Parts: sequence; structure tokens; C-alpha cells
Amino acid sequence: SFVEKANILSLLHFFFGLKFIYHVNKTKKKKLTIDDLGPIGEKESSEYLEKQFTQKFYEWRATDPQKRRAIEIEILSLFKKDYALQLFWQLIQGFARVLVGYFLYHMLTDLRDPHGNPRDAYIPGIGLFLCNIVAFYALHQAGFNVTYSANKIRAGILAMVFRKVTKLSAAAVHNLDLGKLLNVM
Repeated sequence: SFVEKANILSLLHFFFGLKFIYHVNKTKKKKLTIDDLGPIGEKESSEYLEKQFTQKFYEWRATDPQKRRAIEIEILSLFKKDYALQLFWQLIQGFARVLVGYFLYHMLTDLRDPHGNPRDAYIPGIGLFLCNIVAFYALHQAGFNVTYSANKIRAGILAMVFRKVTKLSAAAVHNLDLGKLLNVM
């Protein structure tokens, strides 16, 4: 997919979406179809995620018969890289915010000093501006990573539940209350 093939610069500026936007603008007069969205990556597909989740479920059931550890922890362990990236962007954003406060303090003290030169406030002002840009990028990357990971988790869990429900026998479905079946779905 566009996201899987994107490099760090493309991810940072969301350039991977430009190909889709170009295609949509080129075919404005036509109605959009599902084929216009582009391919879904192998690791983004619900089939791949369902297989990974099912494998983790069976490993969890075999290694932890007393169920002391929650299945959610096992499933979320598949997304360690995504969580590490999320933590990285949040730390960058937090550090940039601290620097914004530092530069703002120095800029205001330089401007408040009656005997000082107001031009001394330019350096902290530039630092303030650059730190705000870094904080902005980090915040948006963190938000993108959270949404991207959550959508992959949702797709995998729904595929896993759907596969389980479709394997139920007719007798099991007959004995099962329709409301419970719909709640599971």
C-alpha cells in the first residue's frame, strides 16, 4: 500500500496520499469507485491480521491455561513497533513543547528589559517558531499512528470474530440467542 511503501519524508509530510489525490482530481467527472482507493497492503489486510490474531490466541490458550494474562496483551504485542513509534512521536512533541516554553520565556524577558535591545528577542523567537513546527509535526504523526494502528486492530478482531461466527454449526446457531450472536458481531 501507499503507507507501507512510503519513506520517512513521505510519512512525515503525508506525501504518500498525493498519488491518490492526483488520481481523484484527474477523474473528477467520474464517480469514485472502490478501485480508486488503491491496493491494501499485505500487512494491512484483514486476512493477514486475522491469521496473526488467531495464532496469538492459540499460543495464549496453550501457554496460559489459567488465563492469568489477558488476550488483549497478546494481540497488542503484535503492534510493538507501532507503539514504539507512537511513543517516539509523543516524546518529541513533549520535548518540543518544553522548548517552546523555554524560548517564550527568554523572548519575553528580552522584550521586557528596558535597557536591552529588542533585537535580542529574535533568536528566542526563531527558536519558538521552529519548536512549534516540530511539535506540530510530531502531534500529527502521533495522531496518524494511533488511528492507523487502531484501524488495523479493529479490522483483525472483526475478521477473527466473523470467521468464528461463520464456523458455528446450525445446531449451535439454533441454540444461541440471536441477540447474543448480533452482540458478538
